[in-house]
Amino acid sequence: QSIRLPEPVGLISDIIKLFEKLTKATCVHLRNMNKGTRILNFQIHRTDNTKQVIQLITSEITSKPESFIILFKSKIHQIKAGFGITFIRVYAEKIENAFPTQDNLQINNLGNDTTIHQILKKEEYKNLISRLSNQIGFDSLTHLHPNQSHIPENNVRKVSAVYSSPKLSWPLTPYERPLLIFKPEKIITIKYKNFPYL
Repeated sequence: QSIRLPEPVGLISDIIKLFEKLTKATCVHLRNMNKGTRILNFQIHRTDNTKQVIQLITSEITSKPESFIILFKSKIHQIKAGFGITFIRVYAEKIENAFPTQDNLQINNLGNDTTIHQILKKEEYKNLISRLSNQIGFDSLTHLHPNQSHIPENNVRKVSAVYSSPKLSWPLTPYERPLLIFKPEKIITIKYKNFPYL
């Protein structure tokens, strides 16, 4: 989705409104095709024929505009309007199939349903991962997963938090690690006179 502006704009409030409008139209188009994306690009063209692209990445495949709007507001400081913006484009990257979801759940009438609360917590967790990853970098946010190795330092491996879930259960080791490690002692070779081979 794109829009060419009759007059250059430079106000942040106008840019946010235009982004929200184009993002909602893009997400509606994706939802109608039962598609979703993790990556949404925001491209602007300035009056001096220069352009800028801001990339928004979510932790899951989605077609909800709210997820991208929240991420965009955290990156609004990166926009350099210059002498004005004349063209704005919003487009999805790496479009994938998405399962249909029910948006109009009556959450307030469900009481203390543990299943619904788990879904809401999971949604909040994914939004948190997306916001942190867009701010500090996708390689900086990781989960620790168990890894089979005889070397203690290699018993865990780092996995990107954007594309994986935290490991809630860890495998039990057949042997407990010692609580106390004794001081190493030097090995001394003793020679006996009665044994000529030593």
